[in-house]
Amino acid sequence: MSTKRSPKRTQESAAAPAVAESESPLPMPKPCYPKKISFDIGNGYMNATTDCGIPVDARSIQAPVSDAKRFNDLPFEHCLKFDDQWYVFGEACYTYAPKTGQDMTVTNRYMSDWYKRLFTYGLHRCYGLIIQQPEAVPAERLEPQIVLSIPAVLFKDEAVTAKIHAHLCGTYHIQTTLCDYNVYITPENLTIIPEGAGSFLSACAEYAAPHTGTWAVVDVGYLTTDIVIFRDEDYIADLADSDTAAGMNSVSKHIKGHVFAQHKIDLQTSIIDQHIDCDTISVHALSIPIQDVKHAALTALARQINQFIQVATAGVLITGIILTGGGAKLLLDYIKGPGSIVPLKLTNHRRGNCDGGYLMLAG
Repeated sequence: MSTKRSPKRTQESAAAPAVAESESPLPMPKPCYPKKISFDIGNGYMNATTDCGIPVDARSIQAPVSDAKRFNDLPFEHCLKFDDQWYVFGEACYTYAPKTGQDMTVTNRYMSDWYKRLFTYGLHRCYGLIIQQPEAVPAERLEPQIVLSIPAVLFKDEAVTAKIHAHLCGTYHIQTTLCDYNVYITPENLTIIPEGAGSFLSACAEYAAPHTGTWAVVDVGYLTTDIVIFRDEDYIADLADSDTAAGMNSVSKHIKGHVFAQHKIDLQTSIIDQHIDCDTISVHALSIPIQDVKHAALTALARQINQFIQVATAGVLITGIILTGGGAKLLLDYIKGPGSIVPLKLTNHRRGNCDGGYLMLAG
């Protein structure tokens, strides 16, 4: 392609009116630093919604990386330093630290350093695209209002909830590959809610039916399934419960075992999780069918969840069920409520807790 200007274009440019010296360029829009953030940080995925329109969707995984690496090559938005150790987070782990990724396959993660690092990464994902150099760090104090969801069974224990709340409050000195900045989480600005509560608010925004009657929210996560119940939009705390052995990781483990038994290939469950919606997995030029084993695993998980629903809602006249969480899409045809109630599914089931939590802040 020629790089010469056409004479016509040159003449047009020459004839263009000059801008008066007194005219000044339009001011740049002021950066939007989030003041309201809703977090849903699960074992499989983490999500955030902010008042600046910055959605966050990432894998809940992290990995230490050697300080011998060239940090110019590490992604600014996915790399943070804690004390003297650099970590990468989310999907970047599969590129920069594929063998040392650390997930947390226990439910008591909320008091761990692992969880606090992930929480810090969530804050960075909300602010980091705006703050990419020292001069972009605002003079104003970054002190957002935050809604965070935790498993219903933990939320029922006020002492545990108070400990988690205290653990997460404080000053977060976020050290990136380009600059450092602080975010302040104050006790009065951090609200903790049970998993499923945000999804109920999302359901009320999407459907008319949940506004009246008694509704059970079934939140199928990576490790656990949570049930919370609302009657005429009021939360019934005493009926909240969690099954800590009913999560989508059981499906990934079944597929992992099948692939190893058939092909002697030991896949990481995180790799299987990325392809859980597929009927085949391609490994080492092999196309491995997983549809049948996935169906069997989903059937077994659904049987356990259906039994959990029956126990959790015993003696309660349920109007309907809202199915949400990372497992909602795959389990929709398997889950039935009392009397074979067909569940409602949120349009964005994975972000239901997060988006609904934000509705609390937006108020």
